[in-house]
Amino acid sequence: TRTYPGIAQVFVDTPGGSLRDWFWDPVPEGGSSFDMKFLDQGELTRSGDKLALIRGTNTQKDWRQATIQIYSVSNFATAPEALCAIRTPRRGPLAKPTWSPDGNTLAWSDSRGIWSSAITARGDTCGSAPKLIIPGGSAPDWGPSNVR
Repeated sequence: TRTYPGIAQVFVDTPGGSLRDWFWDPVPEGGSSFDMKFLDQGELTRSGDKLALIRGTNTQKDWRQATIQIYSVSNFATAPEALCAIRTPRRGPLAKPTWSPDGNTLAWSDSRGIWSSAITARGDTCGSAPKLIIPGGSAPDWGPSNVR
């Protein structure tokens, strides 16, 4: 894949640090920067080893090709490795992918509510088996692991 220096879609902002470029969606061989997909609403696991984000156009009128992409993260100096993508059983745009405190389960929402699935980060679908857990819910976010 070709890269385009200075074109970053994902940035890192650390407490006490400054905002830095991290990575962008790779350009397909023979393609141009116009072939890159949008990357949005990312969240790292608490251990910092995996990243989930929404990849693709994800608007009210154009969301059918959007996926939740899972990446393996080793550091913020190099781009993470794309592991797998989740195509969700949804209606409407995806929102707010969020990791469980142990980094093994992912939750997100769409127009039907909040979904959850264990993630194995293997295979084309990340081992996902999405279940609608809160019909009509929105904006999921896992709290600290010690909250009951």
